[in-house]
Order: sequence, then C-alpha cells, then structure tokens
Amino acid sequence: LTAVPGTKVEPHRDPPRGHWVLCGYGRFGKVLVSALEQENIPITIIDHDPPLESDHRHWVRGDGSSVPALLEAGIQQAVGIVASTNDDVNNLSIVVTARKLNARLFVVLRQNLQAHQALFDAFESDFTVVPSQIIARECLAILTTPLLAPFLWQIKQRGESWASTLLDQLTGRFGWEAPTVWSVCIDAPQAPALLKWLKLSQAPTPLGDLLRNPRDRAQELECRALYLVREDDAMVMLPHRHTSVQAGDQLLFVGCREARGDLELTLNNENTLEYVLCGREIPGGWVWEQLARLHARWPGSG
Repeated sequence: LTAVPGTKVEPHRDPPRGHWVLCGYGRFGKVLVSALEQENIPITIIDHDPPLESDHRHWVRGDGSSVPALLEAGIQQAVGIVASTNDDVNNLSIVVTARKLNARLFVVLRQNLQAHQALFDAFESDFTVVPSQIIARECLAILTTPLLAPFLWQIKQRGESWASTLLDQLTGRFGWEAPTVWSVCIDAPQAPALLKWLKLSQAPTPLGDLLRNPRDRAQELECRALYLVREDDAMVMLPHRHTSVQAGDQLLFVGCREARGDLELTLNNENTLEYVLCGREIPGGWVWEQLARLHARWPGSG
C-alpha cells in the first residue's frame, strides 16, 4: 500500500516456521528478532558483541560469513536466515556461505545502498529489504494520504493472519501491481455534490451505491474502501458496501487510477451522482440543457 502505484510486487513464498539464524543485531536486527519472538519462532543470533549478561536468547559470537559461526548457530538444521548487518558486501557473503551449507534456507537480505542493486538482483533472495527505501516510500504515502498511517497501525494490531487475508483479497482483485491509495473527506471542497445530496435526502446513502461506474452504473468501480473515520472519531475497518456514508466522513480507498477519477467525478458532479445513485440521466452543461429544452418542446424532433 505504500509502494509507488504501478510498481510490480513479486509474490514470494511464505517464511517457514522453525529455527532461524539472524546475523547482525543492530536496530534492524532487533526489530526482526522481536517480530520472530512474538510468533514463538526459535532464533539464534550471530553478532560480534553479544550481551555480557546472559538472556533467554541463543547467541554465537562471531561473523555471520564464517562457516564455524554458522555451524555453531545450527544453520544446517535452520529453515531461514536473516543477514541484517549495515554492510552490503558482508550481508551477501553471509547468505552465499549459508546457502552452501543449507540450500533450502529461506533468505531475508538487508540492502543498505541503492548502488548495490545489481549485486542483490543477481543473488535472488526470497526477500530483500531496503530500509531507507521503505521509510521514504512510507513517509511519502502518509504525507499524501493521511488516513494511511492510522490504517496501517490498525493492521498491526490485528496480527499476521488478518493482514494475510486482506493481502489475498487485494491481490486477488487488483493483482500484484501496487494499486493507487487515496483518501476522501465528505465535505464541500472534496465532495460538494454528495454533501448537498446528504443534506437533502432523507434516506441513507450506502457506500456501495457510490462505487458504481458513472458510465454504466451496473458495473462497479475497481476500488475498495479500506477505512472510515466519522466526525466523532468512530472508525470502521473495511467498511461494508451497505455502510451509510455521512457528512464529515473520511474514507481511505484502494484501487486503480481510473476508479479514483471516476469516483471524484461522482462526488463533485450532481448529474453524475444522480445517475450513479438513482439511474436517472440528467443533461449536464449548457449544450445538453438546450437540447433537452428543444426535445421537450418538440418531442418528435429527436
């Protein structure tokens, strides 16, 4: 969701459960160790400076590219390895050595510098992490789409299984190219037509009715609502198509770029909104108004 829209996201095999080895216990390594421990996955850490006081973790002092250190860490029985030092050459050396000892390993590889992209592409790890790139993309996405940050936080609270189900749903519908993510507020600047409709209408307006194609309302737009925040700060994750929209609602959407443009047209144009919600095609613009008047005056003229 934070990738550049249109970027191809390659499907990868799921990380296996079992014993893992991590090399390099810096800031990045600590985050991964914490994540693995939360899943109750056993892990051995190889680092030049293990803690002086023993803890519950299994430590090996040394360099992850060293065969003796890897063997002591149990690499031949492990299911995965994480090379997470701040040196790209060292990380590549670690995983090359580890795969010689155990070709079945799931490999997570940290890339620090973009200049080394060709080397990392040649190795073909299961998962390559570029922390600076991730941070930059996430910051840009959050700055341009403010609702994305609280939505991502909510995902983290729901756990891996919930997130995996959502990923399957999104890739099943939109494929493996990063979709467009955007937010909309039901207010005068962003949705004047809908805001006027809500003030005049006595009946509820379901979210799903708004997500119809303005050229053919029998077709749905290629987008989905991910998150809704009401004016009273009440929030709804993955709002249903029958959820009624209200003035002041903030909505986070995901979908294709064309769907975003179509939805903006619906929210801003009263004639388009009338067609999308009710199926009534009302002439819009001066020319259509003149033609409509002529047709009303001389019914047989059309």
